[in-house]
Amino acid sequence: MPRRASHALALLLALVVPAGCATMPGFFESSTEPQPHGRVLTTRQTRLLLNDYVRRFADEVARTADAIQARTSDESVIRGLLVWKLGVIPGAYRAGTLEEAQAAFGDLWLLAVQMEAFFEATPPRDPFGDERATVQACARHLREEIEEIARELAVTGETFERGRTRIHELAAAEPITEISFSRRSLVPAFLASRAGEKAAFFQAVENLGDNLAAMQEMMVAYAAQLPAMVRWQAELMLLDLPRNQRIGRTLADFDGMDDSLKRLAGASDQAMALFTTQSSELLGHVKSEREAVFASVEELRRTTFEALDAQRAATVEVLERERLAVSGDVEALTRKVTEAAAGHSRALIDHLFVRALELIGAATVAGLVLLTAARAWPRNRDRRTS
Repeated sequence: MPRRASHALALLLALVVPAGCATMPGFFESSTEPQPHGRVLTTRQTRLLLNDYVRRFADEVARTADAIQARTSDESVIRGLLVWKLGVIPGAYRAGTLEEAQAAFGDLWLLAVQMEAFFEATPPRDPFGDERATVQACARHLREEIEEIARELAVTGETFERGRTRIHELAAAEPITEISFSRRSLVPAFLASRAGEKAAFFQAVENLGDNLAAMQEMMVAYAAQLPAMVRWQAELMLLDLPRNQRIGRTLADFDGMDDSLKRLAGASDQAMALFTTQSSELLGHVKSEREAVFASVEELRRTTFEALDAQRAATVEVLERERLAVSGDVEALTRKVTEAAAGHSRALIDHLFVRALELIGAATVAGLVLLTAARAWPRNRDRRTS
């Protein structure tokens, strides 16, 4: 960093972020007395505010670049978008993870101002062409957002204006000239402005737990960005492959292989024709063998069915003879049983007839006896009476 810029930064930090107590001193007043302007924030609260801004910074840059990339086919624009994302997003996370919250805030503010100045430069330093207005709007919004945070936290409006003037002066003294956003950090000048202050050491020790917790949250957020960054690196590598001389020669060799591939294609056609001929002959032989096998199977089937028919006829004849023999035996047995039953029936009928005659005779005799007795009864009564 040039000597003049270092002195300007040291003066800025001396005015904006003087060392002091556990809450944010100077620009972020630590006193609990009513202030004419701004809020009272602890180091932890300020860290959370910075972490939130860094995440929104990274998301807005990525969203803007992806929207432009989705609607363009210009390789120079796509490459510029990838380089921009891969440069400015890690730069924002590096600034946001500085140990001193004051330095982190100042470095983020400086980055936002430098990014807007880069895209507003004349002549343009970026390859975005017609899409430059979209990128400028993104950079302007991020700069306005962090300045709004600074305005809300400043002790007085005068303090804010003084800090903004210093930041813009430093951005003008240290402009970003490449789309990769290679830039110097505020750390050396900040350390120089704090040199010899014992209170700063004790403040750093006191705030160590809050700083570590906030930095851990920031590292988790940065880790979530890593898959997207790997993908952007891969896309950038694919775009840069044709620019590499060795890759170019390799691609030229591939172009020279066209004739060889054509000859290979001709040989492949000949091989395919030969294969087609051989396969046709083979299929003809297979068809002939199949027809012969089917003819043999058909003859075997016919012979088998004839033998089965003859066997079936012989079996039916034997069964018919057995059936007739069994039928004769059954008929004779039936006749014998019928005759025996008839004989028993006649004997039973004769017995019943004789019994019936006996009963009739007995009934007749009994009737005569009763009739005789009935006739004799009045005479016997008259005799007894006389």
